[in-house]
Amino acid sequence: MNDFAQLAKIKNGKVEELRRELQAAQSELMKRENALNLLSAELGAMVEPESGAFGDLAIASEKRGIYRREIGAARKEIFTAHQRVFQIRFLLKKALVEYEKINHLDREEKAFAAIAAKKSEEKRLDDAAINARYILRSAE
Repeated sequence: MNDFAQLAKIKNGKVEELRRELQAAQSELMKRENALNLLSAELGAMVEPESGAFGDLAIASEKRGIYRREIGAARKEIFTAHQRVFQIRFLLKKALVEYEKINHLDREEKAFAAIAAKKSEEKRLDDAAINARYILRSAE
């Protein structure tokens, strides 16, 4: 295996690793977005106490405040997850470009080697034909 083939294999491994990492980050992002939707639905489903003591109103108000803080924290986590997905996509694009460069150089090197081998084979066949011709002439 030549140097470019080894490099291409390494770069391809990096690309595959980043793809797995991107998939995991996207999964985490979806999980966080689902959690946010659930919190929003729970907040929307809360009912105000229609009657009762002041303490019931205070408890309901406190619960809404807790949900709002949790929703705010979930939004921050989602923002961070979006940044992580964006960062991984950027790194994946760079890795793909690097892999394609190395892979292209590897294919070119293999093509040049094949052309050189073909020319060498043609030269050997020409030499063999010339030698056979001289041998046949000298045998007559």
